Amino acid sequence: MSSTVRDKILKSIRGGEDLAGQNFSGVNLSEANLDGAKLTATDWTKANLREASLRFAILTNADLSGADLSNANLFGADMRFVNFQGTVLTGADMAGADLLGAKNLPRDVGSDGSRAKTSHGISGGEGEEKASFDGQRRCLGCEGYVAEEANFCQECGMRVSKSP
Repeated sequence: MSSTVRDKILKSIRGGEDLAGQNFSGVNLSEANLDGAKLTATDWTKANLREASLRFAILTNADLSGADLSNANLFGADMRFVNFQGTVLTGADMAGADLLGAKNLPRDVGSDGSRAKTSHGISGGEGEEKASFDGQRRCLGCEGYVAEEANFCQECGMRVSKSP
């Protein structure tokens, strides 16, 4: 991608433009500042977002399939219903990110060597949920995420008990 295209994208984001539905498949925005960007339902398939800052960005329903978000700052990002199929999240800071209904979130998130930092310190409760390495509650049925106050799995709909 030419620096001109990169500059146009960054200028649009800095200007507060709503880029909902845009296709950014394969773009290289490594180390870019995308803080607070409005990126609802955007396509980031195989994009390079290494070390990018997406603090408080709105990525609801985005497709991050195969994207590289290594060491990206996703603090407080709205990532509801995002597709994470094959996404690299090594070292990503996901503290405070809203992952309600996130699809295909890598199971190794939070394991040694690929620790995604989150602000949730929820311990696994009883019944159909368990704690994961990243402190998020997960469904025992499908391994999907369970929101802090939810009583069901956002992926498969299985009922779970609330954490104590």
